Amino acid sequence: MRNLVFLGIISLLIGYIYFFEEKKTIEEYKNRAQAEKLLDIKNAGQILYLKGENFSLAKEGEEFLVEGKFRVSNKALDRFFKELMNLKVQRVLKEDELSSTTLKHILPENNSFIEVGFEKSKVRLKIGKKLNFAQTFYLIVENLATQSTKYVVAKYHNTYTGSAQDKEQHRSDMSYNQVLKLFNLESNFFKELIPLYNLKLEKKLVIKSYRNKAYEIDTELKETLPKAPEGVEYIDARFTEYIAGLTQLKALAVFMNEAKKSTLRERLGELIVGEKSYQFYKYFGNKIGYFILNGKYIYQVEPKVFRFVFRPQQFFWKKSLHLAGSEFEIKDHQDRTLLKSKLGDKNIWANLLVREAYQVKENYKKAFTPEYKILNEKQTFLVRNTESGLEVLDLDKDLIFHYLEKIK
Repeated sequence: MRNLVFLGIISLLIGYIYFFEEKKTIEEYKNRAQAEKLLDIKNAGQILYLKGENFSLAKEGEEFLVEGKFRVSNKALDRFFKELMNLKVQRVLKEDELSSTTLKHILPENNSFIEVGFEKSKVRLKIGKKLNFAQTFYLIVENLATQSTKYVVAKYHNTYTGSAQDKEQHRSDMSYNQVLKLFNLESNFFKELIPLYNLKLEKKLVIKSYRNKAYEIDTELKETLPKAPEGVEYIDARFTEYIAGLTQLKALAVFMNEAKKSTLRERLGELIVGEKSYQFYKYFGNKIGYFILNGKYIYQVEPKVFRFVFRPQQFFWKKSLHLAGSEFEIKDHQDRTLLKSKLGDKNIWANLLVREAYQVKENYKKAFTPEYKILNEKQTFLVRNTESGLEVLDLDKDLIFHYLEKIK
């Protein structure tokens, strides 16, 4: 991540301490000026790390890593700081308010904190106890470089979801619990879980899997190679959906590929984009599932991710019959009329004619012994049941459309 972006986010983190709720009196604006003296980081230098009780982000070169090795998710950071910016300071406690008795009511029972390390300074924010009769709570601001501490009363905005007439609204602990949750986030929250994060769109994608024959996608022409049979159209929207979806896939977890000899076994497939290869495996160590190898990272994904990436080639084809009109007639093999109907009627034939087939293939003028015939204006379709389902032959295009169900 670029340092300037991170600096901007941290500036918001420090800046929220200065933001009082909207008030208009002169005295309250004086309090605002005093609050701005809480921290002085103008000469603190670049940020080196950000950490909490359960997470740690540190700078490595020009980017920040989680736990010193995992990529940081920009979206997770944005969400984290967006939530943090809901904190608003109501007032700063004065010295004469900080007796030993008062501190007992302020100091937290847990160790929830956020710490930011700069080249020349360190700042720590700690969540204190909640006030009994309000949604507000204590916030402790520590400058570890100067050994100075400030105690403030703060509130977390826009979190209460109860009724406006609720008499207990003012003392709800919902806001406080949400702040505690924010300060106790774990490392996994910040990890980049986009397995194809470095994917750069190329003209050609190659898709190989153990389930289906390998094929290519031309992302510009929106065609497959091998090409669809003559008479079968492509569905442009599915190319668009697939290409966009590759960059939005999300993993369940991410691991380092640290073993000298890879512990990944049984390759299930490979996605090749330009010179970049993304390999999918069934086993990682003693784990079983779906795992993507991307450089030094191994991503565990759900089965639906694997199914999405390795769509069969015909997913991009329009595998439905092209009917000339809405009325049709069904005849048996002896040419007797069984049904006259139209599209939209409630019967198995009308439903079949508007549905997408499971698969389409060329017939190559081979013999086809039908059980039924479908007549649609000047078109004729031959129909037969097979062990694997129903086959419909388009005589004009010499294409067989395969459906998984049968007609008895």
